[in-house]
Amino acid sequence: KIQGKGYTRNFLSFNTKATNNYRDKYCLVYAVNIFMNIAEEGFYKAHGITIDTDAYATSVMVQWIWRSAIRDGKEIYIYIPSKRMRRLLNKWIDGLNMRGDEKFGLQ
Repeated sequence: KIQGKGYTRNFLSFNTKATNNYRDKYCLVYAVNIFMNIAEEGFYKAHGITIDTDAYATSVMVQWIWRSAIRDGKEIYIYIPSKRMRRLLNKWIDGLNMRGDEKFGLQ
């Protein structure tokens, strides 16, 4: 249902890594709510490894966001419809602020 000038031509999969092709993009929509693949999570659990699923989701989202103009220190606008993912991003940003990390202009 989301169509229009530019929306369907600039799609970037949530798990894309190692690309600079989108570093000029400053208006973003993160339209996914990430959970680890249940088979992978089961494998780790079977081997006694506990996975922090919120940390996993945050990591995937931050890597995706990093593909944008933010990597060049530019301001970005991001819409995150998932309440959970918004909460995780805000929690991550608050953690940076607690450490006094102002590298990205987080205040």
